[in-house]
Amino acid sequence: MILCENATVLRVSDFSRAEAKAVALAAQGFGKRNDRKVTADHLAGAIKTMGVLQLDSVNVFERSHYLPLFARLGNYDSGILDDLLLSEHTPASHVEYWVHEASFIPIESWPLWQFKMQAARERHSQPGQWLAEHRELADSLLERLRKDGPATFSQLDDKKGAQRGSWWDWSDAKRTLEELFDGGVITAIGRRNFQRVYAPVEQVVPDSLRAIAIPELDARRALVTDAVRALGVATLTDIADYYRMKKVPAKAAL
Repeated sequence: MILCENATVLRVSDFSRAEAKAVALAAQGFGKRNDRKVTADHLAGAIKTMGVLQLDSVNVFERSHYLPLFARLGNYDSGILDDLLLSEHTPASHVEYWVHEASFIPIESWPLWQFKMQAARERHSQPGQWLAEHRELADSLLERLRKDGPATFSQLDDKKGAQRGSWWDWSDAKRTLEELFDGGVITAIGRRNFQRVYAPVEQVVPDSLRAIAIPELDARRALVTDAVRALGVATLTDIADYYRMKKVPAKAAL
């Protein structure tokens, strides 16, 4: 087990269950009574404490990204969160990426994920891969986004009546957009009817952040440290899963 106290990672062999619970709850932002009206700053602060806010299209009681913040801050106006995350502001305060599934992260975390985006771009560019075989379509979609501005897949898909493939039953345009998103070539500036609103990354993420080159091991160390800080008490499995790392690189980064 690992204990994180005041952002310092401490390896410990024995502590009480009550101590473990207290540390874990505090690390995740629970336990502080909030009697103030919740503002955008409070919501942003809670997301920063967690490090990540996962999105999910499941909507039985309420969309999942509203619930962790309610648990930590109490009742709040969900419209404030929508405005913070989904309303297509530039410059953006948060961006969406495959972090812990589809998730929002503070935009200042972008440099920590560029190693993963670079790996995705290299993978997608290999001969026989989808993006390598559909370069003309990718270039066309990018040009439309740069020329016409942010758009959803529905707005960009010209073949609504065309037969779709078996890959999540997506059209060629949708799959191409998702692989460009995976590689950090485009990002999501917001959502409309819960569809991603795509935009070229240079229109959303400041040059100053995109210019920060962090070696992969250093980025993984920062992410692992952030995961431990957010969890408080964790096993290696917990730490690796927080940002969807495999155990071997997560252990190497500890």
